[in-house]
Amino acid sequence: MVYYTLGFSICAIARNIKIAHSTIIRLIKKANETGKIEDLKRSGHSKALKQEKEERIVELINFGECETATEVYSKFSHETNYEISVETVQNILYRHEFVAKVKRKHSVINETAKRV
Repeated sequence: MVYYTLGFSICAIARNIKIAHSTIIRLIKKANETGKIEDLKRSGHSKALKQEKEERIVELINFGECETATEVYSKFSHETNYEISVETVQNILYRHEFVAKVKRKHSVINETAKRV
């Protein structure tokens, strides 16, 4: 907003702060209507777990105490008496860049191919 009041063009402002000029236009319009630029608090539910509980879930995998999301879910629920879903554990592990490994029900190579 300071750039705009100093007389800079919308395109110059967008280039300087490296955002789309349409965003600059929207922010100027919002500032003119409301007198401020801040976004409103977002609605929606809060996170299922606090940061320290999420860190504990990651530790269970990192320190080799558990190997699967289901094992983490069971151990974490037993330790903390805090009920979460396996999907929540999977999401947390995904956010921390753990790769899921799925156990195969059938072998990839069928029996006739094994004999050859």
